[in-house]
Amino acid sequence: ADLVLPRDFQVGMERLSLRYPDGQPAEFEGPVNALCALARPWRFLDTLDTHGTEIKEHKLLKDHDPMKQKNLFEGLDPTIPTVVTEKDWVKIRNRKDLHLWNPVIANYDVSIEPYTEFRSWLKKKLDEIEP
Repeated sequence: ADLVLPRDFQVGMERLSLRYPDGQPAEFEGPVNALCALARPWRFLDTLDTHGTEIKEHKLLKDHDPMKQKNLFEGLDPTIPTVVTEKDWVKIRNRKDLHLWNPVIANYDVSIEPYTEFRSWLKKKLDEIEP
């Protein structure tokens, strides 16, 4: 971590949005696959569930897994969308087999309060970094 957010600030998740790799909002009906490499993967699954997204199959990898294995999608249904976090999208976006899995990216919109004080704190921290 480069910075640790002081307890003076409260971070809240505003909403979850799903989009296709081209940036368009994801619109589909029915279940999805969920694929992630997170420290707390159940939070991701719970968030999808709360969002009203039915999960048919899921594959949970260890946190920071590079997601380069050839059998990454093994066990997932290729006929339905596969939802990944933005963190994991960065790892898989150049895979040659990705077109087979109809990827959907989960984006968490967050808020930080008090916002004005946070901006000042962050600017100060960034100004301290030598170019």
